[in-house]
This record gives sequence, structure tokens and C-alpha cells, in this order.
Amino acid sequence: MAKHGRFYQSILDAVSNGRLNQTFRSADVEKACPGFAKNTYTNFLAKHAQGNSNNATELFQRIERGLYCLGQFQVKRDKYIEILKPLFLPNDPVSNDIIRYFASLLRVLGMVDRGWDPYVESRAVLNDINGFFKVELPEAIFHYPDQTTWRLGLLLYSHIVPMDRWLVMH
Repeated sequence: MAKHGRFYQSILDAVSNGRLNQTFRSADVEKACPGFAKNTYTNFLAKHAQGNSNNATELFQRIERGLYCLGQFQVKRDKYIEILKPLFLPNDPVSNDIIRYFASLLRVLGMVDRGWDPYVESRAVLNDINGFFKVELPEAIFHYPDQTTWRLGLLLYSHIVPMDRWLVMH
């Protein structure tokens, strides 16, 4: 689907901008999203409809033959993306307060509370998780101890990656 990402995004944009109705046919998509190969308009919709036989990602609901709408998951996901976009993807994320931005990166200031330091607590969490690797996990509590170990490793890795800059600086 990666090669069709631009096509799918143009459909999402057209629906959200009102150029394409919530329910649409391939001809409607062709009118709202010009510039793609002729067969893309019909093939892509059918190939990515719910219940397709080729195990392709289900992006659309087929209402009736030739009539589609965005899948429920995508509609809900895109709604939340639009709501959260200003928080995670602001137009100008740093220029308004560049000093605070770099001070946070260098741990001069940031999210702290009385008696709590994020760097110290993150190191403690890493040590605690690492401790699980050194003990035999009881099957009575952990139904799949080997998988639990891998999951804890993933959690450990997921916590280390954002700390990488801190670890290099300290």
C-alpha cells in the first residue's frame, strides 16, 4: 500500500475538505482527486474494501456495488489525528520559546515535580525491568514467561530510545 499512500491521502483530504462526499463512486474520486492512472480509481477502491479477498488493508466500506465510504476505523482515527495535530505537530514548534526548548533538551528544566526527577526515575525503571531478566518468571503468574521476557525487553527498548539523548549527555 505504500505506493498508493499518496492516492489514499488525497481521498482523505478530499473528504475532509468537502470536495468529495462521505459516500463516493470511483468517478467522484477521479473528479475530486485528479492526476492518477485511470484504473487506479476503480481498482484501488475495490481492492481495499472491507472483506476483500486479497487480504489488502481494509480502508473503505462497500455500501453497494461501486459505492464506498471511508472505513469506520479511518474516520475515527482521522478525527483524532485532526484534534491532536496542533499538540504534536504545531505549525512552529520551537521558535516562540527556543530557550525553553533547548533548556529542556539539556535537562536544565523540564517536566519535574518536588522530589521527582525524570532522569533518575527513568534510570530506576530501566534497572527494575532489567531485574526481571535475571529471575525465573513463575508460570502461575506469567502464563508465557518467555514471551513476557520479550515483551519486557520491548518495553525496556521503548523507554531507552527517548532517553538516548539524555544518556549521551550524562
